[in-house]
Amino acid sequence: MQTSSYTLHTVLEHYNNLRWHFQDFTYCKTNRPFKFNQQLLEFPDTATSAFNLISRIVIEPTVGRYIQEADFGGDSWLNTRFASATREITTYKNRDEAVRRLLADSPYLLDWKEYYSAIEEDLNAARYSQHAAAFVLTLLPNLKKFNLSSA
Repeated sequence: MQTSSYTLHTVLEHYNNLRWHFQDFTYCKTNRPFKFNQQLLEFPDTATSAFNLISRIVIEPTVGRYIQEADFGGDSWLNTRFASATREITTYKNRDEAVRRLLADSPYLLDWKEYYSAIEEDLNAARYSQHAAAFVLTLLPNLKKFNLSSA
């Protein structure tokens, strides 16, 4: 009986964490202490760009359903502030293949390879990706209110 109680507690804790991070979404939101802004890139539930949010949704689609309100104004802000903000530091490279499959399966894209290439070019240059920002909106079925980036 102890095992199922522990499991239920763990599941509830996980979903409460997702609700806290994503129901009223904003980039760089965290409930963890940190000394330097660059540490935000290490927290898996703290998205710093549209591409990070897409990659988070692709590994756990529930995340996209949690988002009801979103402020996308800080998209890529952190990535563009660090001279050392390389693609390897600002994204989870192990999620790239899953993101490519998601784009390939999307009914919204005519040429997913070209679209992904444009996103990748922005990521490699550590700049805001309008392509990623537009695509992430297709993954948020419960989005009611949002603010877009002015970048």
